[in-house]
Amino acid sequence: MASEDNPLLADFNFPPYDVIEAKHVSPGIRSLLKKLEIDLVELETTVEPTWPKLVEPLERIIDRLSVVWGMVNHLNAVKDSPELRSAIKDVQPDKVDFQLRLSHSKPIYDAFKAIQESSDWETLTDARKRVVEG
Repeated sequence: MASEDNPLLADFNFPPYDVIEAKHVSPGIRSLLKKLEIDLVELETTVEPTWPKLVEPLERIIDRLSVVWGMVNHLNAVKDSPELRSAIKDVQPDKVDFQLRLSHSKPIYDAFKAIQESSDWETLTDARKRVVEG
């Protein structure tokens, strides 16, 4: 299935629940994870310990996966089927592997530590400090 035909990969303002089917899940999630892996590698190789160069691109990666996976889970909750459960079961290990890779990224960790140790630390809002500390 071409990625342009997969509603999970489309740009949208509101999730297109009405056109998502079980057949979209495996290819859509796998394609998304490949793209996000490329984005993560790029972030890791170019990371700078600043809010716009670290946190903003990292949030884009995390948010995209969260939104798409959330759509799949919501669809499963309201339109459960053996095909949908099978598709989710098929890609869940890949999703978990990506999330583990993301959460154990040494370059990203080092950049967050550098933000904490920088002279800019005191200029961050309390909310941003909590993000960095988390």
